[in-house]
Amino acid sequence: MISIALTGGIASGKSTVLEMLSKKFPVIDSDAIVAELYKNKRVCSKIKNELGTCDKKELSGIVFNNKNKRTLLEKILHPLVLKEIKSQLKRLKKQNKKIAFVDVPLLFESGSEKKFDYTLCVCCTKSQQIERLHKKGFSRRDALMRINSQMLLKKKIKYADFVIYNNKSLKNTRMQINEFLTTLKELI
Repeated sequence: MISIALTGGIASGKSTVLEMLSKKFPVIDSDAIVAELYKNKRVCSKIKNELGTCDKKELSGIVFNNKNKRTLLEKILHPLVLKEIKSQLKRLKKQNKKIAFVDVPLLFESGSEKKFDYTLCVCCTKSQQIERLHKKGFSRRDALMRINSQMLLKKKIKYADFVIYNNKSLKNTRMQINEFLTTLKELI
């Protein structure tokens, strides 16, 4: 089975691309895994002991203002997320699935890219990221704080095997996905 990690910057359109891909392929959503981890009493207790809270909103205020605390939270969550991804990929392989996509927003930041067969980066302009986050209720300052906490999209593009530019219409994004899938079929 081929595993493809989907990554990109915050508000770059990863969820849009993942939703389009989910119509044809199995997908694994890291954010959904993290949401489940926050419900786990043992995990939440560890986070609370290290960072003072397990409330997601409070944590985002803490970790986006303090790189050391963000790193601490990532050290708790990333191994657990990767373990669950591995487990889900194993199940999909047993079901004879040929391809699976895994949404891993911090793929390159966590050094996890080698755990997948290919990487696909979804990107857009920084101004589009800010605008999309603003529509979700973030101030410009908060949007920039989140964007700047991640690896630059230029770097992610450089490291990725494939890139989808989600900076135009949905029709254009769909077209790029189809081109990517055609290329992928040629490789496998």
